[in-house]
Amino acid sequence: MKIPFDIKILIDWIKYFLFYIWRKPTMFERKPYNHTSSNYKQIIDWQTRQKKELGIMGNQQSTTTGKIDIEKAKEIHKWVRNNIRYVSDQSQYGKADYWETAKEVSNKNQADCEGLSILRWKMLRNAGFPEDKIGIALTKNHAFCVIQDTEDDFRVLDNGYLSHIIIRASKLFPCKDSVPLVGFNLFDIWSY
Repeated sequence: MKIPFDIKILIDWIKYFLFYIWRKPTMFERKPYNHTSSNYKQIIDWQTRQKKELGIMGNQQSTTTGKIDIEKAKEIHKWVRNNIRYVSDQSQYGKADYWETAKEVSNKNQADCEGLSILRWKMLRNAGFPEDKIGIALTKNHAFCVIQDTEDDFRVLDNGYLSHIIIRASKLFPCKDSVPLVGFNLFDIWSY
């Protein structure tokens, strides 16, 4: 049976509507990174210094595999909140922004939001969390550690500016205006 042209258009329109309008929002899934962002140079600089600190040479890729353990993440989150003091980069380094390596944060027992996030990331990495599931996310004026435990959502480990508890991004950022702009770890950079 030959389908009239008008019905084909209607079927295509219905498919479009169902796919694009009714699909689950995916504002927290990782997308390819736009390398023109103002944070790109800072991220690459941090990745280079952190790799050097860890003894990772050249283009060596991620070596950590493991599983996500939320109870362990809670322990790490609590330890950082109780033992590492928040201090602005201006107070510590005399400049508006400096991204410490995890060792620099550990040595000083103080950091700003990027440093606290980097230390949490490193402790999760040391605890055996999968390298591709952990990272640091940036908003316009803040940073926090993330655990990407589903394709379209992640858990936020923050220093208290946004939340004191580990919370899903979909609950913390109810509207697109406040979502993180970029995420990164030792081996990758992505957009949200």
